[in-house]
This record gives sequence, C-alpha cells and structure tokens, in this order.
Amino acid sequence: MFQLSLIFTMFLFFSFSFSQQFTKIESIEPVTDGGDSRSVNWIDYDNDGDLDLFITNGPKAGQNNFFYENNGDNSFTKIDTIAITKDKAPSDGSSWGDFNNDGFADLFVANWYGENNLLYLNNGDKTFRQVADTVSGDGGFSEAGAWADYNTDGYLDLFVANSGGDLKNFFYQNISDETFLKVSGNPIADNAGHSRHFDWADYDGDGNIDLFVANEENENNQLFHGNGDGTFTQITEGDIVNNNGTSYSSSWADYDNDGDLDLFVANGNNQNNFLYKNIGSGNFERVLDGIIVNDHGTSFGSAWADIDNDGDLDLFVSNGFVGSGTNNFLYFNNGDGTFSKDSSAVSEDGGWSYGASFGDYNRDGYLDLAVAKWLNANENNAIFQNNGGDNNWISLILKGTVSNASAIGAIVKVKAQIDGENVWQMRTVSGQSGYCSQNLEIHFGLAKATQIDSLEILWPSGQVEVYENIPANQFKSFKEIIPDNFLRLNFKAKSSRTFGKDKVSFLDLSVVDINNPIQSWKWDFQNDGIIDAITQNPEWQYDSLGTYSVKLSASNGIETKSKIFENYISVQNRPGIVVEKVFPANRDTLVEKRKTITFEVLAVDSSGYPISYQWYLNGSKRTQDYFYNYRASAFGLPKFDTVMVKLSNGFKEIEFLWSVEIHNEVTSINSGEINPNKFELFQNYPNPFNPSTIIKYSLAEMSDVTLSIFTVTGQLVTQVRKRDQTAGQHQIHFNPEKLSSGLFYYSLKTPRFHKTMKMVYIK
Repeated sequence: MFQLSLIFTMFLFFSFSFSQQFTKIESIEPVTDGGDSRSVNWIDYDNDGDLDLFITNGPKAGQNNFFYENNGDNSFTKIDTIAITKDKAPSDGSSWGDFNNDGFADLFVANWYGENNLLYLNNGDKTFRQVADTVSGDGGFSEAGAWADYNTDGYLDLFVANSGGDLKNFFYQNISDETFLKVSGNPIADNAGHSRHFDWADYDGDGNIDLFVANEENENNQLFHGNGDGTFTQITEGDIVNNNGTSYSSSWADYDNDGDLDLFVANGNNQNNFLYKNIGSGNFERVLDGIIVNDHGTSFGSAWADIDNDGDLDLFVSNGFVGSGTNNFLYFNNGDGTFSKDSSAVSEDGGWSYGASFGDYNRDGYLDLAVAKWLNANENNAIFQNNGGDNNWISLILKGTVSNASAIGAIVKVKAQIDGENVWQMRTVSGQSGYCSQNLEIHFGLAKATQIDSLEILWPSGQVEVYENIPANQFKSFKEIIPDNFLRLNFKAKSSRTFGKDKVSFLDLSVVDINNPIQSWKWDFQNDGIIDAITQNPEWQYDSLGTYSVKLSASNGIETKSKIFENYISVQNRPGIVVEKVFPANRDTLVEKRKTITFEVLAVDSSGYPISYQWYLNGSKRTQDYFYNYRASAFGLPKFDTVMVKLSNGFKEIEFLWSVEIHNEVTSINSGEINPNKFELFQNYPNPFNPSTIIKYSLAEMSDVTLSIFTVTGQLVTQVRKRDQTAGQHQIHFNPEKLSSGLFYYSLKTPRFHKTMKMVYIK
C-alpha cells in the first residue's frame, strides 16, 4: 500500500511539473493573426540581440507571409511594409542564412503550386531586396529549402526539396558574388521523390556535411553521405532508408547525450513516427519501444529542446490535417533514453499545426515555443511562454569568419557537472529542422551546474576552439578565430541596382588575419583594367546605363588576391510613377447614405516596374486592386470617412486621400443656394499645424452660425455656436491640446450655407 501511494505521489509530482511548464499567450501580436501558416523561424534579423519571428503562409491563392519584430519588452510589432511580407505567394518553407557574409541574415522562401521560389538579401537597415537569380527562377513545387556550406568554401549553398512537378530537388552552389549556380550530376540533385523536408547534418562526425531527405507517399527516405570533395554517396542499406512511410519532416539531435546525432522522423496518415539511434560508424538502429514511436498521429513538424533545462533534450511534435482539430505531442526526456508524454496547454491546444520552433524570445533563459497553425486557412498561430524554473542554462550565438558568417553547420559540445557526473551535450547550428523551422541560436540546459567546465566549437571550416570555466546563465557570442596570414576577399555594394548618376557605395568585407591586415586596395568598377579607387570603402558614379562587373584586388604584404563580381552593378533609368487616372477628382466627396462609389487610381511606372496598390478606409487596410468600392453608411449621420490609397513601384510611394461626407440626402446641400462671394469657409492656416491654427469664414448676412470640428472617425471634438452673428469676416483659434495627431474635419453651418474642409495636426 505504501509503495502504491509513493508511485501515485510521484506520478502527481511529474504530471504537475510538466503541466506547469508552459502558458499559452493570448494577446501579443503574433497570436492574433489568422492565416494558412506553414513554417516558423526565430531570427535576429537586425542584430539587436533579441529574436524576431517569421511565419510563412501557403494557400494556393497566395497569402503574404507574417513578420514580427521583437520590441524587447515581451511584445512584438508586425512589419508588413517590407519586401519579405509582400510577395503574396503560396509559401511553405523558409530558411535564414547570411549567404553574402555581410553580417546580416538573408532569407530563402520555398513556394509551391509551380510558383518561383524567392530569395531576399538583407540590406542591413531593416529592409530587404528581392534577388533575381537562378534560385528564384526555377519554378517547382517546393516544400523546403535550407542553407549549408557543402564545399566548405565559407559561403552558404542551398538545397530545395520538391514534392511535385518532375519531383527532382534543386541544388545551388554559391559562387560568392551574390549569385548561384544550379548543380546537376550530383546524387542529391538527380534523385527524385515526393520530398517534403530534409536536414543537413554531419551524422558520422567526419567533418563533412551529410543530408537526410524525408519523402511522403510511402516512399523510402534518403540519406546521402558527404565525401568531403563536394560529392555525395547515397546510402541504401539500413533501417533509416528502408522504412517506407509518409514522412513530412525530420530533425537531428543527440537525445541520449552519447556524442552523436540521432534522428526523429515525423509521419502522417496515422502512422507511427520513426526514431533512429546513432550507434556509431555511420550506422543507425530503429527504436521500436516507447511512447515516442507508438503514438499514432498525423505529424508534420518536430522540434528538439531542453524545455526544463535539466541537461537533456525534450521533443515537441506538431499534428494536423485531422477533422476539426487534433492535439500535438510533447515528450519529456527521462534521461535514460526514454520519454514521458505530457498533457498541458502545449499538447492540448487542438487545431491543425504545421511547423514549430523553440526560441527564448523574452530572454529569461528558458525556451518558448511558436507553432504555425492552418485550420480553415485562418487559424491563429500560437506562442507558448515557458514558465521557467530554477535550473541553469547558457545560450550561444556563433559568428563565422573563415566559415560562413551564420556558422551554419557548426557543432558545439559542452561538459558540465550534472547530478554529480561529467555530462557532455552536443548541439548543431542548422539551416532548418523539423518542418522548415529554424533558430540559429544554441541553447543548453545545465541543471544545477553553475558553469561549463569545457566548451568545444567545431567550425564548418574545420577549425576547433576550446574554452573553459564559462559561467552559466548568460547569452554569449563566439566569433571564429582567423588563422595566421589568412586572406579571403569579399565586398558588396550598398545597392547593386542604381539609377542615372547616383553614387554607389562599396564596402570591403574581406576576412583577414588581424596581425597581417590588408595594406592596399585596387578597385576596378568597370572591369576594364583601369584602377578607379584605392581606398578601402570607396564610392563610384557611373556615367551611363548598363551592367558592370566589379573587381577588387588587395594585398596584405604577403600575398595579393583578386575577386570579381560578374555583371554586379546594374545602372537603369530612374523609376517614376506616372498617374493616368484619379477618380473622383474632387478630394472632398459628398455621398448619399447607402450609395456606393468606386474610387479608382490608374498608374504606370516610367521604367516598367510593377505598381502595387493598398487602399485604406479610416486607416484600416482594404483591397489591393487599382480600385475600391466604397459603400456609404446609413447610421450616425452626418458621418465623415477617409479613403486613402498608397501606390508603390518598390522605390517610391505616393498616396491619394479623399474625405467623404455622408448625408441623408445630397440635395440637403444645394450649391445653387450658396453665394461663394459672400458665404465662405476658408482653408485653415497654417496647415498642417502645431500647436494651433486659425479657421476663417465669411457671412453674407447676419446668421446663426455653428462651426464644428470632428475627428476622422466622425467624433465631435468641439463646437462653437453663435446667434445673430454679423455679416463679414470672422475667425476662431483652434488648439487641439492633448489630442493625437492626425486628420480633422471642420464644418460651417448657417441656415443658408454648409461646407466641410479638412486639416492636419502634426505633433
């Protein structure tokens, strides 16, 4: 009886501990957006030290992706005005990586339904430029894409999985000049299958990157061993490539802390998921026992993380595409190779879940969870905040120099005293894991250990660095040490597309031993053999339109190297928006209640760039067509609305604004009754204004006067009534004091005259 009570008490303890680990967040901006969401990426895109959030959306008709900037105070701001949030494509996977090594993470987005994939270059100023390259011109039915430096030249290459079309996957080599070469004649590109996902990893620890590809339609999954010379050999023996299933994603992790990478594979169609234990020498053993591989589900994503910071990796598995909703799985690692299933907010949230990713967005040392949702193509996405605990931890950010700047492919091992034993743990920096999800930061739970006794970094370049006695509970960055006499040239233009006689700024990004710095630079901006500049970061003005190659030669006194970016600078005609039609032409528009009026703006760009439109009603977004059908309300009259449209050619934005006044009957204001030479309401002065303005009007005869001021939503701000005011000129002084800046309307009414105008208050 005592034994039974003890077991029951322990069960309650563990159940209570697990269930309290997360709280679902209901109010911050990422969880109030509904979409047909697919993948989740945590990324510090602006290098400000906190994690921002990117979520792809993938309906057939296309939908803009979501991007949220971390405000650093447990809140986010939705960013919807930059290129990565305006493609309106059927997007599935995404992967961040600094492919030009300028210190800012760039973005690849995989699109389905035969649409071209998208590649975005991070400009470093919180904007992005879409790159027209082989990568973004191949069409395809792409599910996932991820970065890795397969040939260890210090530049990230790209692999893309396709699950439709001719089924061949895409493989692109980075030429190191912001362009890519499509690779063929390589097993990883020539093999075809219904590939839903893949993961790069060095599974046998030989220093060469390997590739696992997850296939659906009950096809065998694929494993390719990197040979170290840029080629791959397909592995055909073993359970890992002969257990056919409907596999949607995979994720590598050393879940048993034995120093090598094991593999979890998520399967759909109510199939059991796969777990393969790495037993060394490039071999795997399928795990058949335990809840983690016997929990039938329709699983899409998976994410490993030390949720409770106890020193071993736990697992989240996302499920979907079943009825009106299905629960996800959350498994806590018991530390002995087995797992316990958790029942909590994370695993009982229902809905349809796709990708998922852990990231410490509130910087408390415990990993939070973001989940992409897609039920009915409008389910709100989810964030679960980790409630924390008293265990210790460390979070690492790696910056490559000789290796790629994002350090993708790096392996980190740490040793700490946990429960009286020396425990080694291992993590990798990955371009993708689970279903198209990502976080470039590395997190270790340390239980009660107050320091890391030993930390080893195996950089993709092959360099190994060892550090000792590192205090716990901190976010720590490591920058790869540059070897003696090392020199690799690299540069970029602030903008490789310029107009007319604009100056182009060039930035030297070369990697060089600090003890032997570059001593001389020679720039040839037209690759014509003439040296145009000899400073490190010069400017150049091109005299004529065309495309130009740029060459940099530099010397550190020991050796001289050169680098050419072919066809790098494009000098074009300056774009300009030419407006061909605006309707109504009168910006102060009177509309009768319940009537519909079509606002329309037609424009073209003088250099052929596409024009985008965004209509707003009282500040809220409406259609993105060139016209907007406005229907006048029948309530709360008189009422004032504001209709606005913003036009953009990608370089410049212009807007048109209408003030709309709704009346019971338009005939209530008869212009024939107005004598404009006598009765008049004038434009306020100054306008825009701060802190106050003067409103003038004139009366043709003695009249009862009402002058009213409204907000843009029709709310009355103030009103002046005067009886038997004499004919002639009059004025009032208006000071909005504590009101917010914005558009206001002012209206003059007499028994024989009525007119409304607008003014702008700027704080």
